Amino acid sequence: MKNFLLKLKSIKHIEYIIALIFIVAILLIYFSNSSGKTKTESTRTNSTNIYDYIDNLESDIESVLLKVNGVNSCNVLITLNLQEASVNNSNITLDKFPSVKGIIVVADVSDTYAKMSIIEAIEAIIDVNRDNIQILKS
Repeated sequence: MKNFLLKLKSIKHIEYIIALIFIVAILLIYFSNSSGKTKTESTRTNSTNIYDYIDNLESDIESVLLKVNGVNSCNVLITLNLQEASVNNSNITLDKFPSVKGIIVVADVSDTYAKMSIIEAIEAIIDVNRDNIQILKS
């Protein structure tokens, strides 16, 4: 061990070489992750376009509501709290899903029971206040 340390000390500018090795190792650890992407690339690929998110949510709710007894047809419109979204490269993307601000359902319903069933179904699917759900007859 003593001979090894003496050989290291005899190398010219060894402290610079060791410092450079540590800096390279730290940079490799900082810029790498399990998938090999940088943090911004990973965040960008995990972000979802806000319009796709709304469309998917509306479609899912419509498909559920069409199975409710007394609902013959329906269209769903959802508004979101866009203050919770972030703007990247002139596109609105989601780093976290914003909360639902309100829902309008235009439906061909047979009775008041069907309207109440629609409201209860939406409340079960999404955390939204009953006062923010409007059912309009088509």
